[in-house]
Amino acid sequence: MKTDSVQLKRYYDYIDEITILTKEEESVCKLSIQTYGRGISGLKLIKKKDTKDQFYEWRYYGKDNLKLNEDIPMLVFASSWYDKNIDADRFCGAPFDLSSDKKESAILFENSPHYYVLSYKLTDF
Repeated sequence: MKTDSVQLKRYYDYIDEITILTKEEESVCKLSIQTYGRGISGLKLIKKKDTKDQFYEWRYYGKDNLKLNEDIPMLVFASSWYDKNIDADRFCGAPFDLSSDKKESAILFENSPHYYVLSYKLTDF
């Protein structure tokens, strides 16, 4: 009895998970972004500090409706800002999930002097 051998080949027509690894250093945050067997590493987010007490924090966006050909934000890496009323740098007012309250999230973008937004875009080809 003869059997035909079948070669299996993985095929993905969607990505259901993106893994982002970070390593914080004094003046930079190093990134590695992975999906399945592929990835990008060696990305660097430069921290642009105006004062010695300035710091950076991560915030994320919860699951959102997917839209073709539009940037879909995932993460924000933003710097604190100096508040002369309390004579200190601060990073408050923005929720951890930026998609939960757009009005409160605007505080972050209005006050942070420097930030990065990590996004992806879905395209149809």
